[in-house]
Amino acid sequence: PLLVYLHGAGALGEDNFRQFVEFKAVCGRIKKDHFILLPQQSSVLAEENGENINVFTKALKNLIDLLLRSYSIDTNRIYLTGISLGGAGVWYSLYNCPSFYAAGVPLMGYMPDAYSSVFRKENFSGARIWAGHAKDDKLVPPDSDVNIYNKIRDVCTIKLSLYDKGGHKMMRSFYRREKWQEWLFSQSRDNISTWDHR
Repeated sequence: PLLVYLHGAGALGEDNFRQFVEFKAVCGRIKKDHFILLPQQSSVLAEENGENINVFTKALKNLIDLLLRSYSIDTNRIYLTGISLGGAGVWYSLYNCPSFYAAGVPLMGYMPDAYSSVFRKENFSGARIWAGHAKDDKLVPPDSDVNIYNKIRDVCTIKLSLYDKGGHKMMRSFYRREKWQEWLFSQSRDNISTWDHR
């Protein structure tokens, strides 16, 4: 399997280093043997609008397609997770290519296009998503994830974990306390999704 981690705005740049530090700090130890892809988004594409996030996520898809030619990646088990700006990247990746990714875990994400008249909830058909946010997040309001959840919950498999506290650092608690790895790595494009967290 391949796990793709999309970093937050604090790891923007072109040093190919900050995203590694962030991943280790927030995700901790990954329990499953798999490939990990940690792309770094340039600040040139960091503006928080749908067009620029779309450019990045489409480039990400092209990168994964290249990796599939060189590595023995299970194409049924390509996963996404990310925080804040990276959470937005997860939402847009699943929106643009729902049948390509097995599942996604966007935390503190947002999707400006979900408020527009051109938004098509059907694009999420068949997607498997576990989103997370904190009600007291002042940087990225939780309404961003709640809005998407309410719009697409009838066309895909989705769960939204809303924490009472945690602010814009709730990802530390989520990644360490929730059984997100067990759920994520149990997903495959060729099986039925489940929320069994035993």
